[in-house]
Amino acid sequence: MIRYLILVLALLLVAIRPAPAQQGNLPKPVQSLPAYPPVRCVTVDWTVESCEWRQVQAVVEGVEAVAKAWAKAAKSEIPRYVAS
Repeated sequence: MIRYLILVLALLLVAIRPAPAQQGNLPKPVQSLPAYPPVRCVTVDWTVESCEWRQVQAVVEGVEAVAKAWAKAAKSEIPRYVAS
C-alpha cells in the first residue's frame, strides 16, 4: 500500500512540475516602445484624427439617453402617491 502511495506522489510531482520556457525563438525587438504611447483615433479610412470630439460626443449621447429615459418615465403610468 505504501508503494502505491509513493508511486502516486512521484507521478504527481512529475505531472505538476513547471514546463521549461520555450521563448528562445522570438524575434529581436526592433525598437523600444514608449512607456505611454499617445492615444490616436482612427477613422474608417485609417486617417488619424483627434479623439477629443469623440469624448464630447459620448457625453452628449449619454445626456440624451438620460433625458429620453426621464421623459419616458414621466409619460408612463407610474402610480404617484400624493399626500392629502
